[in-house]
Amino acid sequence: MSPRWAALFAASTTVARGPQILGWCMSGSGLAAETLATAGFDGVVVDCQHGAAGAGSSAALECLRRVALSGGTVPLARAPAGPAGGVDAAAAGALVDAGARGIIAPLISSAADAAALVAAVRYPGELPGLAGRRSWGPHAALSRGEPDDGGVLAIAMVETAEALENLDDIAATPGLDALFIGSVDLALAIGLATDALVREEPTLLDAMAATADAARRHDVKVGCFAPTAVAARFARPEADAKGIGGYDFVVPSADVLYLRNAATAAVAEVRASGVGAGGDGAAGYG
Repeated sequence: MSPRWAALFAASTTVARGPQILGWCMSGSGLAAETLATAGFDGVVVDCQHGAAGAGSSAALECLRRVALSGGTVPLARAPAGPAGGVDAAAAGALVDAGARGIIAPLISSAADAAALVAAVRYPGELPGLAGRRSWGPHAALSRGEPDDGGVLAIAMVETAEALENLDDIAATPGLDALFIGSVDLALAIGLATDALVREEPTLLDAMAATADAARRHDVKVGCFAPTAVAARFARPEADAKGIGGYDFVVPSADVLYLRNAATAAVAEVRASGVGAGGDGAAGYG
């Protein structure tokens, strides 16, 4: 187990038995991030690639602050990609300064990409033999009176065809903590539809199993985005014949999807009860 991973998730009730279940905040709302952080997730990821909060923005700062103050939930962030893919080092630095205790970097396709990610979140001299390039400015942690002890997680997203060709080289990167499979983008990259994971397309499952095997060979964590319909199976302790299971962390959905699904269900339930289909038109409020 990565010592950084164990230290950050020490307050988690699942760290000893795994996997960690991570919430995902796309809305850029501090209230939504806090709601996720108090819902039982082990960590909450603020999405600054596809979400509404930009890296370095006040929205990202507020989301990460609310997670950090929630009492044990680990604040994480997905940084935007750089111009040529891989990590945007400046954005990653801004998110770490804002309080992210782990950086998920999209489009990591090579060992060079993975090394750049690790360097972006490590101070010079933080790890032996590693030329870290993080500059010092952890204002969020310092404002809360927390020590800046380094130990930020470096998590590489596997979501390109090129990455599948370089899995061992990526996983062997010194200082890397985890591989995170972006199942939707990976499906698109290998010519499948976005719902390939739900349909359990063998080509995608094989690619995911190969990624998990590489992570285990090099003693790093492995996780995936898995829609709620299948997430519980990936969280099982052991993999089944299709390679589903045995993951160290799982992201089952995102805040905007939880909201939409709950809202859709509420509307359907009320309509099914006959409200809005005639009657006296009495208002529910006022």
